[in-house]
Amino acid sequence: MTAGKLGYSIAEAAGQLGIGRSLMCELIARGDLRSVKIGSRRIVPADSLREYLAELVRQQAPDGDQLTWAR
Repeated sequence: MTAGKLGYSIAEAAGQLGIGRSLMCELIARGDLRSVKIGSRRIVPADSLREYLAELVRQQAPDGDQLTWAR
């Protein structure tokens, strides 16, 4: 198993992306982000956050090219 958290609460996931809790709930409701229920808690898998961010980068890259980062 890898180090680090496997999943985040709604508030934690929102903090990881730097967005508000209400927008996080909206992304989940629209199906843009996957989440699971464990008991009464809603958990956002860490992989779901990475996949969502990667998809945004792909969508926003000029002409579908991968973005390159200047150092």
